[in-house]
Amino acid sequence: MTLVEVLVAMAISGILLAALANLFGTFNALYAYQNAFRDTAGASGAVLHGIGAAALPADQILSIHDFAGTSYGSDAGTLVLELPSVDANGALVSEQYDYVAFYRSGTSAYRTVAASAGSARHSGTTKLGDTIVSLIFSYDDPDVTKAKIVTVDVVASTTERGRETASHLLETFQLRNF
Repeated sequence: MTLVEVLVAMAISGILLAALANLFGTFNALYAYQNAFRDTAGASGAVLHGIGAAALPADQILSIHDFAGTSYGSDAGTLVLELPSVDANGALVSEQYDYVAFYRSGTSAYRTVAASAGSARHSGTTKLGDTIVSLIFSYDDPDVTKAKIVTVDVVASTTERGRETASHLLETFQLRNF
């Protein structure tokens, strides 16, 4: 092999390695973007799922309720529901009610539950999703205590390697027990 052949072989190898490195970098960027998109879609979907699971069996939307010293009121940023209590077998507990509030704080969405003594639900606060940049509730009646339909608009967004990924979901729930 001559010196020229060696130099040509090294140049071709260098070009192939550069192309392989570029391919690897592009794949990693795409993989990170897809993971960010999955996370935002999962966060907004988890919020809607949690709200739907509570709104559908709810008796009514409350204007305000006290949760262990913290009051939450239904408005454009918060939803407070009254649900019939259920026991471990799924049967209704007579004249017992659980209360659930949904709200956003910072970039996280939360569910706070105040369960009655005989209820299978557990009292406490649960984080439903991160990267939530908007959580808006609208009602079919200006007096939320008379509303039987709530529309939830949730947006989750994050930036990965300078690219914004977002998930915007809109869902309407009707209280079945209203």
